[in-house]
Amino acid sequence: MPGPVRPAGRQGPRRPEMSAREAPGLLAVVVLAFGSGYFLSYFFRNVNAVLSPVIVTQFDLNATEIGLLTSAFFLSGAVIVIPVAILLDRYGPRRVLIAQFLITAAGALVFAKGTTPTELLLGRALLGLGVAGCLATAFKGVTVWFPRNRWATGNAMVLAVGSLGAIAGTQPLQWLLDLMTWREVFLIGAGVSLAMAAVALILLPERNAVADGTAARGVYRHVLRLPVFWRLMPMVALSLAAFFAIQGLWANAWMADVAGLSQAQIGGRLLLMAGAMSCGMLINGTLADRLTGLGVPLAALMTTGFAGLLTAQAVLAFELAPQAWWPWALMGYAGNIGALGYPLISRRFPARESARAMSAVAVMGFAFSFAVQFGFGWILDLWGSDAAGAYPAEAYGAALGTLLVLQGAALLWFVTSRDVWGEATYESVLP
Repeated sequence: MPGPVRPAGRQGPRRPEMSAREAPGLLAVVVLAFGSGYFLSYFFRNVNAVLSPVIVTQFDLNATEIGLLTSAFFLSGAVIVIPVAILLDRYGPRRVLIAQFLITAAGALVFAKGTTPTELLLGRALLGLGVAGCLATAFKGVTVWFPRNRWATGNAMVLAVGSLGAIAGTQPLQWLLDLMTWREVFLIGAGVSLAMAAVALILLPERNAVADGTAARGVYRHVLRLPVFWRLMPMVALSLAAFFAIQGLWANAWMADVAGLSQAQIGGRLLLMAGAMSCGMLINGTLADRLTGLGVPLAALMTTGFAGLLTAQAVLAFELAPQAWWPWALMGYAGNIGALGYPLISRRFPARESARAMSAVAVMGFAFSFAVQFGFGWILDLWGSDAAGAYPAEAYGAALGTLLVLQGAALLWFVTSRDVWGEATYESVLP
């Protein structure tokens, strides 16, 4: 069973360092390649928020069925994230990234050609297998190619590129749908995936942290024995799951059915939420570095972000400002705050085991995302839709209220943990 991170110089042979002359160009390729993987992950994750009205009408789906179709992405993610982590630590991020791009291309092609809900479900599941683990692959790539003192910067750059995928899946996608069909959009996605696989194959050199004989089960056994994991995981997983479910599907439905907004108005709010999310990724990561450097516990920033996310959801659940813009901006900014919890786990392990350590948290996030995405639709169908396919405000209130209760309990469990607050020091949370 692996123990805590050993002091520098006792973790085995170091990876070869890049020369100063080759570093800028190579690091640009690293950010492009791994950022593109995360871009596709976010784009395909959220695309149904815009496409759902068309898909629902064309295939005559109810809320449970569209929820299942969309959540298949997360179920695949829950299945694949641990195998991806093991492969990352063993074979390195380059080979894994190429395989992810190829699977993503296959999923986009199947979805584009699908003529039945089952075929769409298969395509969506393949997309999840392809891109759900791209963030872990990107983080691993940063630890392999970037100097240790620039890991936070590298992660922020990859996240910034990836967050553009969330933006592309909102208003820009609606504009694109005026020029082509949704099937052609997915065919383009397949082509982009193949092109990025070629970029990674040709331009990325083979490089990885030195592997060792540590069994994967030993890493996961140690993670599951950490008290901080059980305090951290419910809030991180639930907050990310709620945000992904709302942003990726149910925001569009709520704004149409409850707020009575047009698709143009909905697209603007989805774009705002995606833009705020992109800003939040950059600002919260930098802010976490600075605050923890000043001795402020990371749990304080995370708790503030969780509270902001719950506030935005409460505004929707109780219809306090149905047509306002600010709840969507707040939700976007705070939606990924749970990602700050990953370093609390990964820093307890050497770099060659970091992907497996982080995947223990990620698999819970994907599993919860599947349950929340599907469960939200199931709750809506308890009320049923009217002749126009709209669901009553009470149904959305029940679904959002259920999420608020669960997240409120998880937040209380989080803030009352001595382990969470005690681990939030500069040395233990920064990559």
